[in-house]
Amino acid sequence: MMRRILILLSAIAGFAGPAFGAGQAFIGLHDEGSNGWGRDIALREIFEDKLGFNSVNLNNDATPNEMAIRIEEFLSRPGEAVDRRIVWVNRLSESPDNPCPRNSSFAIQPSVPTLIFGPECLAEYLEPKLGGLHVKLRDLPLSKPETVSDRWSKTPPLVFIALPSDSERIIAKANELVLAILEEATSGYVSPSSILQRLRYELIHDGSNYTPSIDAFPATSAWSRRFLTPDVDLSTFKPRFISAAILEGGLRWSKKNSFGLYAKPLNRLPPSVWLASDTPVTVIRRSRDGDMGFVKTGDNLFGWIKLDVLD
Repeated sequence: MMRRILILLSAIAGFAGPAFGAGQAFIGLHDEGSNGWGRDIALREIFEDKLGFNSVNLNNDATPNEMAIRIEEFLSRPGEAVDRRIVWVNRLSESPDNPCPRNSSFAIQPSVPTLIFGPECLAEYLEPKLGGLHVKLRDLPLSKPETVSDRWSKTPPLVFIALPSDSERIIAKANELVLAILEEATSGYVSPSSILQRLRYELIHDGSNYTPSIDAFPATSAWSRRFLTPDVDLSTFKPRFISAAILEGGLRWSKKNSFGLYAKPLNRLPPSVWLASDTPVTVIRRSRDGDMGFVKTGDNLFGWIKLDVLD
């Protein structure tokens, strides 16, 4: 019993144990027909050959209803504290025919450390826990802040990263970016915090209302590189810092005394934050209707503004 408890604590504390148990990946992406063969082969090579996963469960040809059932079953499987699981689902979900679970009583309570990439509807099944972290508008440093507690969790680490789900073109672009991130995970540089930053900075295509966000339980799991990195010594690896210099758009200012920063590009919602007119912003991309822009502010906030307030 004591040995099992020690293994559990070791896994929760950033997967510091000497070795991994089983690794399982669940993949359910937009079906690209014959073009998807190469992607599926690449996924198996990345997860099984490079990242040390035991199995890759491909579900790209599943119907939305089949996908919903399979996701719920996969996330409910028992396992050991030293195991790890990845779920990557990226399909249109702004309709009743979406891939998220249909069971209203279902809650995502994995028995092993789990990283989920998926549409925002999956976040509805997360159970908030003490010591968790939710980031949508504010900056998330690549290294764990000293103010974040290393509090033990009674359940294995869980991280959810939202992906776009309202445009097939943008979904395909996000898939390309996530695939590139997975390729780089073998280097030991990739953590959930770095994935969030890359989705913010590098998904620059107009036509989606997607807002990158992350939920992590416990908070420290947002900085763990053990979800994706092979079983190697991470002490020699340093985080890959992402510079705002990669943004092509220049700084712009508001022509009004103050302007709102929104969590979603919906005019009917009130602003989450009011910004002063001297706050510079960089427009990264535009919403579906083109009226609002996803921006980075000079105060390192991320969100949506009405483009007609800018000079």
